[in-house]
Amino acid sequence: MRSLNVDGLTSRIGKLYDALEAGKFKSGELAPRIRTLTQKKEELQRVKANIEERLRHEVLDTINLHMVQPYTSDLRNLLAKSAITEQRSFLRSFVEKYRSR
Repeated sequence: MRSLNVDGLTSRIGKLYDALEAGKFKSGELAPRIRTLTQKKEELQRVKANIEERLRHEVLDTINLHMVQPYTSDLRNLLAKSAITEQRSFLRSFVEKYRSR
C-alpha cells in the first residue's frame, strides 16, 4: 500500500496534470482521479491540522504544569517563612485590586 501523505499526493496530482497537458490523456479520463486525489489531500491536511492543534494544547498543558510547580513551591515557602508585612508587600506588588464580597 502506498503511503498517504500530503507531499506524495501533491506530486501525484502534479504528474496527472503534466500528463494531461502533454496530451497523453483526455481531461475526462483524468478528471475523476485528480478530483479523488485532491479530496484525499484536503482531508489529510484537515486531519494533520487537527492533530497538530491537539498536540499543541497537550504539550502546552504539560509544559505549564512542570514549569509552574517549582515556582508555586518556592512561593509557598516564601510566604510561609515571611512576616505578615512582607507577605502583604509581596502580594501588593502584583495584585492591583481586591474586592471582598
